[in-house]
Amino acid sequence: MGLGLVFAVLVGLSWVVTGAAVGLAEKHGYGAWRHQFAYTSMYGLATALVVAVGAARCPNVPAFSLRFDPAPALFIALWGVLSYAQNLCVGAGMRRGPNGIVWTIAQSGFALPVLLGFAMGNTPLTAIRVAGVFSVLLGVVCCGRAKGNGKARHGRGWLVPALLGFLLCGLNQCAQAMASFFPAETRPSPLLRVLFGAVGVLSAVAVHRAAVLAFGNVRSRERQPPPSRYGRLVTICAVNAAVFFLSGFCFHYNALDRLEAAGRISAANPVMLAACLVGFVLYGIVFLQEKPSASQLAGTLLAVIGAILVAI
Repeated sequence: MGLGLVFAVLVGLSWVVTGAAVGLAEKHGYGAWRHQFAYTSMYGLATALVVAVGAARCPNVPAFSLRFDPAPALFIALWGVLSYAQNLCVGAGMRRGPNGIVWTIAQSGFALPVLLGFAMGNTPLTAIRVAGVFSVLLGVVCCGRAKGNGKARHGRGWLVPALLGFLLCGLNQCAQAMASFFPAETRPSPLLRVLFGAVGVLSAVAVHRAAVLAFGNVRSRERQPPPSRYGRLVTICAVNAAVFFLSGFCFHYNALDRLEAAGRISAANPVMLAACLVGFVLYGIVFLQEKPSASQLAGTLLAVIGAILVAI
């Protein structure tokens, strides 16, 4: 279990990179969907290549196994679909308001898989863990009341996307957790789970863009950054893809599987969340020069406390 918790902390820190990449994509006018498409294509192709070479050269190594049941694979693909929708909402919130607050609210959606753990009987229902869930929800309320420094002119148009991100974050983490409830011999390998997640994201991108082209207005269809600016997007996505691939292959699914085996899978996302929130607040202060308000700091602290209580 100890190693599973260490892996969960490392995964949470890797999420800071994804949050930063979404914010940078919006800041420079690329839009969250271009970031999602580019970086998912990068890590998806890298994963497919590693799986193909590994399966051909080392067919008996579990890491390159191609055996799996459809059900857990579909849950991972569903994670990808929901993750894409979440990042669209987070991107919209970051475009309109303070990145740190939007990210904290969205990532607090980890409270939903905790409730799933209670419902599935994998996690004992205790007063401390219930208090932890309420602490997280109170943290969301505090962040929702916060005023973004320097972005008050945007009003509170960022709040609804942030709350939708909260819901979608919780749902996609439930989908990931459900895959780990299946017997070990039926679950896809960590590499295949990264690949199926990429398939889910890219499928969602295709459907979303087809809908925009079919039903969107002309102005939105014609809004394109100049070609000379795409080099920055490639750099952002390449860094994000490398970190995501290494995190997924080495840490994420290993953390889920180890904690599920120990009967504590509900602790996975809270630990990831705590590491992610602390890391993103520091990123916002150092790199975005955001000065957290008292409400934001209180909300973040409540979310972290809630994560600790749930993980006990």
